[in-house]
Amino acid sequence: MNSHSESRPLLRRQDMLVFLAMVVIACVWLSAVNIWPPQPVRGVVTVDGHTAAVFDLTRYTTYTLPSNPSVVIAVGGGMAFLSSDCPDQICVRTYAVTRVGQMAVCLPNRVVLTVTGDHSANDVDAVAHP
Repeated sequence: MNSHSESRPLLRRQDMLVFLAMVVIACVWLSAVNIWPPQPVRGVVTVDGHTAAVFDLTRYTTYTLPSNPSVVIAVGGGMAFLSSDCPDQICVRTYAVTRVGQMAVCLPNRVVLTVTGDHSANDVDAVAHP
């Protein structure tokens, strides 16, 4: 018979200790994430350089510009143009802005949607400059 056919335990003591350490680290990390949630993110609607509205992006709603009722903005998790009377409709076809610092613009109506808040929640890890 082959000497390698001896049965050995599936998990050795060292394997169990490593596995247990990984579980403990994962539990500590998950509890830390829940204790310190990211700062709230807000959406700002600017018309002609003046702030028209500020929204909490955790709530879902629609907003119609008082100065131009044909411009409708969706809010909730992000911001996007639902409709506009501009001729090219680029703003309506643009994806929703959801991350801090992103912007969507409707140039003919001079409307800017900006996501503001704490950069630490979804900031870049590192930036390399040439």
